[in-house]
Amino acid sequence: MLENNFFLDLYQTENFHSLKGQLLIAMPYTKNLDYDQAVMYIYEHSVYGARGIIINYPAAITYSDLLDEMHIEHMLYKHNQEPILMDGGPDKQGNGFVLHSLDFSVSSTKKIDYNLGITESDDILPEIIWKKKPKHKIISLGHFIWESGELEKEIADNQWINLPADSEIMFNTPYKKRWEVSMNKLGLKSKFISMEYGQA
Repeated sequence: MLENNFFLDLYQTENFHSLKGQLLIAMPYTKNLDYDQAVMYIYEHSVYGARGIIINYPAAITYSDLLDEMHIEHMLYKHNQEPILMDGGPDKQGNGFVLHSLDFSVSSTKKIDYNLGITESDDILPEIIWKKKPKHKIISLGHFIWESGELEKEIADNQWINLPADSEIMFNTPYKKRWEVSMNKLGLKSKFISMEYGQA
Protein backbone atom coordinates (compact mmCIF):
# COMPACT_ATOMS: atom_id res chain seq x y z
CA MET A 1 0.00 0.00 0.00
CA LEU A 2 2.81 2.41 0.86
CA GLU A 3 4.49 1.62 -2.44
CA ASN A 4 1.28 2.36 -4.37
CA ASN A 5 0.88 5.69 -2.54
CA PHE A 6 4.47 6.58 -3.29
CA PHE A 7 4.06 6.07 -7.03
CA LEU A 8 0.71 7.90 -7.01
CA ASP A 9 2.31 10.90 -5.29
CA LEU A 10 5.20 10.77 -7.75
CA TYR A 11 2.80 10.70 -10.72
CA GLN A 12 0.74 13.60 -9.34
CA THR A 13 3.87 15.66 -8.65
CA GLU A 14 5.31 15.13 -12.13
CA ASN A 15 2.02 16.05 -13.82
CA PHE A 16 1.09 18.87 -11.48
CA HIS A 17 0.82 22.51 -12.57
CA SER A 18 0.53 24.99 -9.71
CA LEU A 19 -1.85 27.93 -9.98
CA LYS A 20 -0.26 29.72 -7.05
CA GLY A 21 -0.20 33.45 -7.74
CA GLN A 22 -2.95 33.21 -10.36
CA LEU A 23 -6.46 34.62 -10.50
CA LEU A 24 -9.39 32.27 -10.93
CA ILE A 25 -12.40 33.74 -12.71
CA ALA A 26 -15.77 32.07 -12.13
CA MET A 27 -17.53 31.17 -15.35
CA PRO A 28 -21.11 32.50 -15.64
CA TYR A 29 -22.66 29.08 -15.06
CA THR A 30 -20.54 28.12 -12.04
CA LYS A 31 -22.34 25.78 -9.64
CA ASN A 32 -21.23 27.78 -6.60
CA LEU A 33 -24.21 30.15 -6.53
CA ASP A 34 -23.08 31.73 -3.25
CA TYR A 35 -20.19 33.35 -5.12
CA ASP A 36 -21.53 34.10 -8.58
CA GLN A 37 -19.00 35.93 -10.77
CA ALA A 38 -16.27 35.52 -8.18
CA VAL A 39 -12.64 36.51 -8.76
CA MET A 40 -10.27 34.46 -6.64
CA TYR A 41 -6.59 34.91 -5.87
CA ILE A 42 -4.80 31.58 -5.30
CA TYR A 43 -2.09 32.03 -2.69
CA GLU A 44 -1.28 28.36 -2.10
CA HIS A 45 -1.50 25.36 -4.44
CA SER A 46 0.20 21.98 -4.37
CA VAL A 47 -0.70 18.35 -5.04
CA TYR A 48 -2.12 18.32 -1.51
CA GLY A 49 -4.69 21.06 -2.10
CA ALA A 50 -5.15 24.79 -2.58
CA ARG A 51 -6.17 27.96 -0.77
CA GLY A 52 -7.51 31.19 -2.18
CA ILE A 53 -9.26 34.45 -1.34
CA ILE A 54 -12.18 36.01 -3.17
CA ILE A 55 -11.32 39.62 -3.99
CA ASN A 56 -14.63 40.99 -5.27
CA TYR A 57 -17.27 40.17 -2.63
CA PRO A 58 -17.81 42.62 0.26
CA ALA A 59 -18.25 41.08 3.70
CA ALA A 60 -21.48 41.39 5.67
CA ILE A 61 -19.72 43.67 8.15
CA THR A 62 -17.53 46.71 7.56
CA TYR A 63 -13.86 47.09 8.38
CA SER A 64 -14.84 49.53 11.13
CA ASP A 65 -17.12 46.89 12.63
CA LEU A 66 -14.23 44.44 12.68
CA LEU A 67 -11.94 46.94 14.36
CA ASP A 68 -14.63 47.78 16.92
CA GLU A 69 -14.94 44.11 17.80
CA MET A 70 -11.16 43.92 18.24
CA HIS A 71 -11.07 47.17 20.26
CA ILE A 72 -8.68 48.82 17.78
CA GLU A 73 -8.87 52.62 17.43
CA HIS A 74 -9.80 53.67 13.91
CA MET A 75 -10.60 57.38 13.96
CA LEU A 76 -8.65 57.85 10.74
CA TYR A 77 -11.36 56.00 8.89
CA LYS A 78 -14.19 58.47 8.90
CA HIS A 79 -16.22 59.64 5.93
CA ASN A 80 -15.93 56.39 3.93
CA GLN A 81 -12.13 56.37 3.95
CA GLU A 82 -11.86 52.86 5.35
CA PRO A 83 -10.89 49.91 3.15
CA ILE A 84 -13.66 47.54 2.12
CA LEU A 85 -13.65 44.26 3.99
CA MET A 86 -13.97 41.32 1.62
CA ASP A 87 -15.80 38.03 2.09
CA GLY A 88 -12.82 35.85 1.20
CA GLY A 89 -14.65 32.53 1.30
CA PRO A 90 -16.69 30.15 3.45
CA ASP A 91 -13.80 28.54 5.34
CA LYS A 92 -12.49 30.07 8.58
CA GLN A 93 -14.97 32.95 8.44
CA GLY A 94 -13.87 34.04 11.91
CA ASN A 95 -10.31 34.60 10.72
CA GLY A 96 -8.92 37.70 9.05
CA PHE A 97 -6.58 37.46 6.06
CA VAL A 98 -4.61 40.33 4.53
CA LEU A 99 -3.21 39.85 1.04
CA HIS A 100 -0.68 42.61 0.59
CA SER A 101 2.42 44.07 -1.01
CA LEU A 102 5.70 43.38 0.73
CA ASP A 103 6.55 46.96 1.67
CA PHE A 104 5.38 45.83 5.10
CA SER A 105 5.39 42.47 6.85
CA VAL A 106 5.26 40.94 10.31
CA SER A 107 6.77 37.72 11.62
CA SER A 108 3.69 35.72 10.61
CA THR A 109 3.63 37.01 7.02
CA LYS A 110 3.94 34.24 4.43
CA LYS A 111 5.68 35.33 1.25
CA ILE A 112 3.79 34.24 -1.87
CA ASP A 113 6.18 35.64 -4.48
CA TYR A 114 8.51 38.61 -4.90
CA ASN A 115 5.64 41.08 -4.73
CA LEU A 116 2.95 39.69 -2.44
CA GLY A 117 2.50 38.09 0.94
CA ILE A 118 -0.38 36.99 3.11
CA THR A 119 -0.77 37.68 6.81
CA GLU A 120 -3.32 35.92 9.01
CA SER A 121 -2.21 37.68 12.18
CA ASP A 122 -4.00 40.61 13.81
CA ASP A 123 -0.61 42.34 14.11
CA ILE A 124 -0.95 43.97 10.71
CA LEU A 125 -4.32 45.67 11.34
CA PRO A 126 -3.04 48.60 13.46
CA GLU A 127 -0.25 49.20 10.93
CA ILE A 128 -2.80 49.51 8.13
CA ILE A 129 -4.53 52.22 10.10
CA TRP A 130 -1.74 54.28 11.61
CA LYS A 131 1.16 53.82 9.20
CA LYS A 132 -0.92 53.42 6.04
CA LYS A 133 1.07 50.32 5.18
CA PRO A 134 1.19 48.11 3.24
CA LYS A 135 0.52 50.22 0.16
CA HIS A 136 -1.53 47.53 -1.60
CA LYS A 137 -3.85 45.29 0.40
CA ILE A 138 -7.00 43.23 0.33
CA ILE A 139 -8.48 42.49 3.75
CA SER A 140 -10.87 39.57 4.02
CA LEU A 141 -12.77 37.38 6.41
CA GLY A 142 -12.43 33.72 5.54
CA HIS A 143 -10.96 32.00 2.52
CA PHE A 144 -11.44 28.95 0.28
CA ILE A 145 -9.80 25.61 1.01
CA TRP A 146 -9.66 22.77 -1.52
CA GLU A 147 -8.46 19.29 -0.67
CA SER A 148 -6.18 17.38 -3.04
CA GLY A 149 -7.64 17.26 -6.55
CA GLU A 150 -10.77 19.29 -5.76
CA LEU A 151 -9.70 22.50 -7.49
CA GLU A 152 -8.42 20.59 -10.50
CA LYS A 153 -11.81 18.90 -10.84
CA GLU A 154 -13.66 22.22 -10.66
CA ILE A 155 -11.41 23.61 -13.40
CA ALA A 156 -11.94 20.47 -15.51
CA ASP A 157 -15.68 21.03 -15.07
CA ASN A 158 -15.24 24.55 -16.50
CA GLN A 159 -16.26 26.28 -13.29
CA TRP A 160 -13.12 28.45 -13.33
CA ILE A 161 -10.73 29.91 -15.85
CA ASN A 162 -7.33 31.16 -14.74
CA LEU A 163 -5.52 34.39 -15.44
CA PRO A 164 -2.03 35.50 -14.33
CA ALA A 165 -2.32 37.76 -11.29
CA ASP A 166 -2.82 41.36 -12.35
CA SER A 167 -2.10 44.07 -9.77
CA GLU A 168 -4.22 46.56 -11.71
CA ILE A 169 -7.27 44.32 -11.36
CA MET A 170 -6.51 43.35 -7.78
CA PHE A 171 -5.69 46.71 -6.25
CA ASN A 172 -6.74 49.51 -8.60
CA THR A 173 -10.01 48.25 -10.10
CA PRO A 174 -13.21 48.78 -8.05
CA TYR A 175 -14.26 45.42 -6.66
CA LYS A 176 -17.61 45.54 -8.48
CA LYS A 177 -15.75 45.69 -11.81
CA ARG A 178 -13.09 43.03 -11.18
CA TRP A 179 -15.00 40.12 -12.72
CA GLU A 180 -15.97 42.06 -15.86
CA VAL A 181 -12.47 43.48 -16.31
CA SER A 182 -10.94 40.02 -15.81
CA MET A 183 -13.25 38.49 -18.41
CA ASN A 184 -12.44 41.26 -20.84
CA LYS A 185 -8.72 40.72 -20.31
CA LEU A 186 -9.23 37.08 -21.23
CA GLY A 187 -10.97 38.22 -24.40
CA LEU A 188 -14.30 36.87 -23.19
CA LYS A 189 -17.66 38.61 -23.04
CA SER A 190 -19.91 36.94 -20.48
CA LYS A 191 -23.14 37.53 -22.40
CA PHE A 192 -21.73 35.57 -25.35
CA ILE A 193 -20.63 32.55 -23.32
CA SER A 194 -23.07 29.68 -23.65
CA MET A 195 -24.49 28.26 -20.46
CA GLU A 196 -23.63 24.85 -21.91
CA TYR A 197 -19.99 25.66 -22.70
CA GLY A 198 -17.79 22.66 -22.07
CA GLN A 199 -20.71 20.47 -21.05
CA ALA A 200 -21.28 18.69 -24.33
